[in-house]
Amino acid sequence: MTTLPDNPLFVGIDPGLDGAVCFLREDEVSCELTPTIKKEVGSSKRLYNTKEMVDLLLYSNGFHRPRITLVALEKGSARPGQGTVSMFRFGFGCGLFEGILAALRLPYILVHPKTWQKEICGGLSGDTKARAIQAAGMMLPQLSLRKSDRSTKPHTGKADSACLALYAQSKARGIGYNMAYKPTEDHSELLPVRRRPIK
Repeated sequence: MTTLPDNPLFVGIDPGLDGAVCFLREDEVSCELTPTIKKEVGSSKRLYNTKEMVDLLLYSNGFHRPRITLVALEKGSARPGQGTVSMFRFGFGCGLFEGILAALRLPYILVHPKTWQKEICGGLSGDTKARAIQAAGMMLPQLSLRKSDRSTKPHTGKADSACLALYAQSKARGIGYNMAYKPTEDHSELLPVRRRPIK
C-alpha cells in the first residue's frame, strides 16, 4: 500500500468557468468556486482570474499545509450538446490549471469525466450532474454544495470538484469509492463518512 504523509491533502478541480476547487483532508473539506473576473465593466462575460487561481492552490485554501498530496484535474473533452465556444473555454481552463499545477510542482493526474464518474458515482441513478451531487452529498455530508448562502440549488461545479477530490484520494490510497463498494474492516476508517465543517 502507498505510504502517505500524515493528514494528506487531496484536491479536485472542475476547470470550467462555473467550476470549483475542492480541498479534502481526513476530517476537513472545503470548496471554492473557480476564480473569475468580469471581462469589462458592465459586462456579464467572465474570464479566468489567473492570479487568484495560483493563490488558491499555493496557499491551499487556508489549510496551512506545505504540500498537496495529489490533485485530480478533470480532463477537457467534448460533451453532448456543448457548443464550440464552451468546449474551447473549458479546454482553456483545463490548460491554465495544468500549467499552474506544473509551475507549482504539485503532483496531479488528468482524469476523463467518465473515469471519475464510474469510480465515484457508480450505482447511482440520474444524469451525470445529478449523480455527482448525490455522491458528494452522501460521502461528504458536511460540505455545502450551494453556490452561496442565498442559493437554494446545489452547485454542479462544487459537486464535480468534490467527487474529483474523492477520486484523487481513492487513487492515492489504492481503494475504490464506487457507491456499490463494500468497505472491508481494514478500509472502513478511510471512507469519509464523518467530516467536521470548517469554521
